[in-house]
This record gives sequence, C-alpha cells and structure tokens, in this order.
Amino acid sequence: MIRIAKPAGGPALGRTLAVAALLAALVPWAVAGAQETPETPGTGQVPPTRPAPGPQGAEPSERVTRTEQHQDWLVRCGHPGQSEVCEMVQQPVGENGEPIMAVAVGMVPGNPNPGMIILLPLGIALPPGVELRIDGGAEIETPVERCERQGCQVEMLLEPDLLTALRAGSSVTVDFHVHRQDGLQRVRVPFSLLGFTAALAEVQNPG
Repeated sequence: MIRIAKPAGGPALGRTLAVAALLAALVPWAVAGAQETPETPGTGQVPPTRPAPGPQGAEPSERVTRTEQHQDWLVRCGHPGQSEVCEMVQQPVGENGEPIMAVAVGMVPGNPNPGMIILLPLGIALPPGVELRIDGGAEIETPVERCERQGCQVEMLLEPDLLTALRAGSSVTVDFHVHRQDGLQRVRVPFSLLGFTAALAEVQNPG
C-alpha cells in the first residue's frame, strides 16, 4: 500500500490549480454512468474523455488564452499574472455523455513537484476515502480533502516515485464508494495516461 504526500496547507493546492471553475460541469448523478465493481479490484477500460470547459466567472487576465491537446490530456494556459501558467486536465465521461470525474495537474508555487486534483461527484461516501491504482499496481490511498458546490476534491503532490509511475503507465483507476440501500457500493472510474508526459512537460515549461 502506498500513501501519497499531501501539500502543506491543504486547500492552497485547490486554489492554485483553479480546478473548481473548470470542473463546474460535473454533476452528482453522473456517477450512475460509472462502473460499479465488486470488492476485488480490476483495471477496467478507460472511458472516453471530453475537453474541459474554460474557467467560468474568471477575471479577463485569468481566462484561458490557449489550449493544446496531448492525446487524452488538454493543456490550458492563461496569464493570472505576468507569467503564463498552464494546467493539464481530463474529464472521463459515462455512457450518458456526462462527466463522471475530472482530473487536473499543475505546478504548486514553492514546491518542485506538480500537484494533482481529482474532483468526484457530491454525495460519495467520505470514509473510506479514495484508492488509486496505476495499471492495476499497488494501491494508493488518499482521503477526500473537502466537498464544495462543484464536487468532492482529492489533492496530492506528485512526488518523484509517483510521477515516474504515472509517466510510465497507461491508465489509472480511481475507486470510491457511494451509498446504496444495501450499504456501500464501490465505484471504479479509470482515466488515461496517454499524453501525460508530453502534457506535463508543457505545464512545467509553459511557452
């Protein structure tokens, strides 16, 4: 079992990556389109993705000024200050075409490691947290940081060992639980790592 590092200050990562606005289309009932699984983990298939929307209600200087697609990842760049800042995003969708989950990766000020945010639907069971597996490998446990209007948010720092595994992988499965009449039901949503390395290179060195 692997336990991931959390950024100092917790919620600061969420504010840095501006993920709340870009993931505003996530709807609580979209979890119905996810793959409900038995307790035995599996890798599943990566669902299709759709481009993430631009930030809603952002100030003009913070709006997305350019985008670039790297296979299954969309890189979005803007100018919140004088320097260009980029983040990479992916939104797996269910059979009904609605987002099930959203993932964003960006740089964290004052830290050499990038940060990742995973946004999940409202209404999920907070304990027992979220489990990630890269290509069906070792379990990575992480808690849900908080739930807001846009959804429930998982935050993590991508330290070197984890970052190397993501660059070498093909997909990640995200397991969480929802309440059903007969108890908790595990739900598994995969997202793709195709294009991860190229997208991250642009996020780390924008422009």
